[in-house]
Amino acid sequence: MVASFPSVGKIWGGARGTAGTLFADFVAVSFYIGTRAVFDIRVQGLHNFSVSPSTIIAIGHKRDLDEIIIPSTLHLRKTLFRPRFRMWFAARDDVFDRGFLSTHFQLPRFLSRPMYAINLSPVMAAFRAKPISRLNGSNVGHMLRQVYECEGNVPLKDVLKEQWITKLATLLLSPVSSGLDNVRLKDSLNYGYHTLHVQDADLSMLETHILERIRPLLLDKVNSQLNCFSKRLDEGGILFFTPEDVHSPDGRFGPVRSGLHRVIRTAQADVRILPVNITYDFMTVGRTRAHITIGPELMDLKGLTNNEFDALVETAITKLGVVNMGQLGSCFLLRAAQENSEVITKELAATEVLSQAQKLRSLGLSVDDDLVDREASAKLLDRFIKYCLKRNWLKAGTGGRLIVSKEAVLDSSQCGYREHPIRYSYNELMTHQRAYGIEEPLPYL
Repeated sequence: MVASFPSVGKIWGGARGTAGTLFADFVAVSFYIGTRAVFDIRVQGLHNFSVSPSTIIAIGHKRDLDEIIIPSTLHLRKTLFRPRFRMWFAARDDVFDRGFLSTHFQLPRFLSRPMYAINLSPVMAAFRAKPISRLNGSNVGHMLRQVYECEGNVPLKDVLKEQWITKLATLLLSPVSSGLDNVRLKDSLNYGYHTLHVQDADLSMLETHILERIRPLLLDKVNSQLNCFSKRLDEGGILFFTPEDVHSPDGRFGPVRSGLHRVIRTAQADVRILPVNITYDFMTVGRTRAHITIGPELMDLKGLTNNEFDALVETAITKLGVVNMGQLGSCFLLRAAQENSEVITKELAATEVLSQAQKLRSLGLSVDDDLVDREASAKLLDRFIKYCLKRNWLKAGTGGRLIVSKEAVLDSSQCGYREHPIRYSYNELMTHQRAYGIEEPLPYL
């Protein structure tokens, strides 16, 4: 009898698989330790993650850090040293573009230029991340790369509509020439045009004849990507997916990607969804508290219509939100500003926050435990007030009084968590409440 030995290919494949698993475990542990050094992370509902084959982990998308904090937490607590259940990731496709780091994070020039040369594709492959394309909601740099892949090195003026050429030309800085008439696609992807790459864009910027040729190719590309995810699920894999197209710009839950439902319908396996929510209590000084909440798995999803599916996923995720000090403090400030209360006291704020926290908990919402404890709530309020003093929404008055900067608090020109955290946090709380059917007429918006 001739002995049978494994082929070189199988040995190499096994070695690569083992190395990949060890790499993932090492990175997960590093991220787990690192994020907990920076954040005060609280986890609830971990028992709901059954680690069953063909599971999609669907999260509410708040920050880029979500995709570091949540996977490392779930992997370390539930799937460490279990290579069969190592996650796959559906990642936005522009992450695989050269220069993504400098474009996405808009770094200062001394960092942006060297970072532009970095291609994250090998790193993303090591993390088992696969791209998922977006037909709209992209940036100019990514859009031009997609056209270049389909059309080749054609003149930029033959690709973009005239009004876009004019608009982008006004943004150029030296040493790049002031016009785009003689620029070809390949040249437009160089760092010298970095100012243009970060601008928001969609398919409407393209000339009609270009759009007619590229749109079917992009649709085929998306279908191929979705089929790839369905295949991973049919193999029993676990897929990490962000249902919202981008992270929340204003604290509300964004539209659910149509691709998520399509992946489930296409898969042969009986796919389940594990809803996960992360809420940051970031309106504070010191460490930010982050609440990760894992909800019951959603099953029997194939027969749902698109609208039913979207509503189910959105409600399941938003119901998991945890009410925090930043949200209740923002509501209090908005009410004070709307009622023309120029002067408030810490004692009044403490009473209002404690009362509202107890009321929301009695209505079934998940509330930070410290908010319903008078002493612990007072400490959180101190940190919130210090944060507001630094942002000039409050000013210190005499006798311990606090003066409300009404114009700043009620400013409606911005709504991002960096630009106007009060509006963002308020919207976040309203989204939580509406998931529970609570339409209480709280202040603002």
